[in-house]
Amino acid sequence: MGGVLSGGDTRSNVLTGAAAPHRALTLATAQGNILENKELIDSLNQTKSSSALIQDSLRESHRLQASLDQERDAYLPLAESASKIYFVITDLSRINNMYRFSLASFLRLFQRALQSKKTPLTSH
Repeated sequence: MGGVLSGGDTRSNVLTGAAAPHRALTLATAQGNILENKELIDSLNQTKSSSALIQDSLRESHRLQASLDQERDAYLPLAESASKIYFVITDLSRINNMYRFSLASFLRLFQRALQSKKTPLTSH
């Protein structure tokens, strides 16, 4: 996760952003040839470098988000099935009190199902 902004990067970006109005004021009030104002040129170059770093970090963040979304989506069918099974099991008590199950017993059943080496069920 080298491209994701760390706390230090965020602080420097905030400081750079806070200095932007000062640069704009310096640029607006510059007398003569602004290309000769070394301090302003250095400041603008630093802003350009910071902007490029932020853009790279943002692109890396989007790639990471897409990867996480893809991994999450792989587990979505399992989560939906487990949710349906849980609510079916809890509704069994409406048929007869004998079919009352706790969340803990459901979780044990679910964990045993995950640990079994049977072939996966496919939806029809």
